Amino acid sequence: MGSVFVRRDDFQDLAQSFATGSLSLYPGAQTTESLNVNFLSVAYPFEILRRNLILSLNYQKQFDLNRNFEFQGTRISVPPHSPEGFYVRSDLNFSVVQEGSLYSLSPALAVQITPVFSLGATLNVWGSPFFRNTAWDSEQTLVTTSQRSDGDSSMSSTTVTHVRSDFQDFMGVNATFGLLWNITGQLSFGAVVELPFRANVDVDIEVEVFEDETQLSNQSYSRKVKMEFPISYGLGLAWQPRDPLTLSLDYMRVEWGNFIYWDAETGDKYSVVTGEKIDNDGDADVDATDAVRFGVEYVVDFPAIIWPLRVGVFYEPEPAKGAPNTFIGFSLGTGIVFKRITIDLAYVCKFGRGVYPYTTVGPRSFKEASEDVQQHTALFSSVIHF
Repeated sequence: MGSVFVRRDDFQDLAQSFATGSLSLYPGAQTTESLNVNFLSVAYPFEILRRNLILSLNYQKQFDLNRNFEFQGTRISVPPHSPEGFYVRSDLNFSVVQEGSLYSLSPALAVQITPVFSLGATLNVWGSPFFRNTAWDSEQTLVTTSQRSDGDSSMSSTTVTHVRSDFQDFMGVNATFGLLWNITGQLSFGAVVELPFRANVDVDIEVEVFEDETQLSNQSYSRKVKMEFPISYGLGLAWQPRDPLTLSLDYMRVEWGNFIYWDAETGDKYSVVTGEKIDNDGDADVDATDAVRFGVEYVVDFPAIIWPLRVGVFYEPEPAKGAPNTFIGFSLGTGIVFKRITIDLAYVCKFGRGVYPYTTVGPRSFKEASEDVQQHTALFSSVIHF
């Protein structure tokens, strides 16, 4: 399966005043795009003691960490005890380019316990030896042009701060368990739980500072970071009132308050969602998200091919400080089944209005910050039966 992802973040302009000056930000509209392999699998069905089993090996993208944004700003300050008419005006240009994804190599096994009841388990090896160096990296650049003026004369300077962070050797292991119960022949029930786990990642950080093209400092350091990933679990129903028609409803919950990281040396803990420091005995101030999805599939059966038509709607909030951000959306899908080949296409549109930009450095420091978000995802997949 391949995926094309486009996200548009449309921020409001922000301004705040303080005792010695003011700060204004102009984030505007930002766009992030990515194209990658979403899923790759090989599966082999077999039989033991009159029980159907299937063994598979899966390569799957678990998290997409690509983000790009750039914004401008103006800061005006009057230092304490400065002479009358003296002020400093700074024009800011801040940009962030983050690239990377988290993948897992996941062997899985499912067993048909009875003709109507099956169990499955997956072992997710995050950062296997095949791609253990592919985590993510981030580059932040802040260009500050400052003008100091006392009313009669002025002077200016430009400072460039460049921060590069490389996150490498992400390693962790967890398991996913699921069940499928065909209750009546027309009604099926499914459940899944993905267990929490702890991962290790090495972080290399380099900070360079230039003033008027003269390097003032160049520092680099490394640290080991531990990350705690939360538990998630879900339930689903599928109803087939007649042969070509299927209706589905599912619910998913993720405990984002347990999504934390900490420096292995200091032990200080922080929320991955908000970046805020948390007490060692508590969770982050981030509520769990509860997603609900409803879908319909109608299959048109021609003599030589099968043509499915699909549509869905969903409520799928994203975590933020305190209560989650509200997102809703819809999906469209179709495909074709021809002999031993299945091809599927899907489009997903997800959007939120007036949501808090918890993932964006800069705007998230303003309590009243908000943005409008549009996400577009196109998926293409094929299955070949040998």
